Amino acid sequence: MAGGAWAQFFRSSFEYYAGRTMERLDGLTDEEYIWEPVPGCWTISRDGDGMVADWSDPPPDPPPVTTIAWRLHHICGFLSAHGLRTVAFERGEARWGLTVTVPATAADACEAVGTAISAWERDLEGVDDERLWEPLGPAAGPIAGSTVGGFVEHIHDEFIHHSAEVALLRDLYRAGSIRSRS
Repeated sequence: MAGGAWAQFFRSSFEYYAGRTMERLDGLTDEEYIWEPVPGCWTISRDGDGMVADWSDPPPDPPPVTTIAWRLHHICGFLSAHGLRTVAFERGEARWGLTVTVPATAADACEAVGTAISAWERDLEGVDDERLWEPLGPAAGPIAGSTVGGFVEHIHDEFIHHSAEVALLRDLYRAGSIRSRS
């Protein structure tokens, strides 16, 4: 494990965020996983033998509401397959276009999130304070001057943001289910 106070701060903070997220995913059902709170949601769907997540580049304006399934797939993608991951942690070239499997069920999605969390934690284990303060460099293109620590903080911000949205969607689903039984 690489050392330094900042590196330890990022590792322990992410461990806390991840623990909260996994607790909020406990008991996620397949029905909740694909529930569409409004018409026109981005979600996941079967495509041949596998699943795909809705996407367009550039995204529509305003962006669509997304399902828990879509959000969990997105979380897995930026934790384990972000194009700048190799730049930040391996001093390699950016690897855009990496894909992650789209889980078809809630149980598979929770397992995939756990695997993606573990991948990110392994990345954080290998970074020290010195590296956190270094610029990403030319391989990062337009954000070459941003630091590795800035990239780590961006991923943590995205993780917290999307995890909170998943938690809110679960609350809304539960509230709707309770109301429909009344």
